[in-house]
Formats: sequence, C-alpha cells, structure tokens
Amino acid sequence: TDREGTQVQHPPSTVPPEYYAKFTDLGLPEDKFWLSELQCYLRSDFCEVFGATQQELQLHASSGRNRPIVLGQVGVRCKYCRDVPHESTGAQSVSYPSQITGIYNS
Repeated sequence: TDREGTQVQHPPSTVPPEYYAKFTDLGLPEDKFWLSELQCYLRSDFCEVFGATQQELQLHASSGRNRPIVLGQVGVRCKYCRDVPHESTGAQSVSYPSQITGIYNS
C-alpha cells in the first residue's frame, strides 16, 4: 500500500517460485519392494526429479515434443548432468513426461 492506503500493483516477478528450482532423488526406500536391484540403484544414484524453470523452458523449447514444457512441469534427469552445459549432455539426459505413466519410460 502507498501512503494514502491504496493498494499498489507490482508487476509479476520473472523469477520462478522457489519450489520450481528444487530437485530430489527419484529413488525411494520402498523401491526395493517393487523394483529390481539394478532399477533401485539407477533411480537412487543416477536419477532425480525437478520442476522446470524458465531456463529449462528455453533450453528444451525445440526438442521435438508434441506438447510444450510448462513452468514447474516435473522432469526426470541424470543428476550428474544437472550442472553440465546443455550442449554437452546426451539427448536423453532429461525427460519431461506428460503423464505419470510416462515416468517409467523416462
């Protein structure tokens, strides 16, 4: 509010909310009840899930997807590729499944 008590409208922030920039391991402790030892190892030691930021939207805009990636969309990636420049990563180092059922294929 300003000095007269009127609500002041601020332009929307271009910085994504904090939760978009978070990431966590894909592996869960209960995976051992449902997945093979190899799948557990890959999920816990190599894969992470994250929310797409504005930077990821720009990097992957021309990735040949049927549906565009949206801000905050959950992605799956190689955790060791997170800080590697996009040009230096493999074609399948990041995936944005459009449905929960698509996570297995990612």
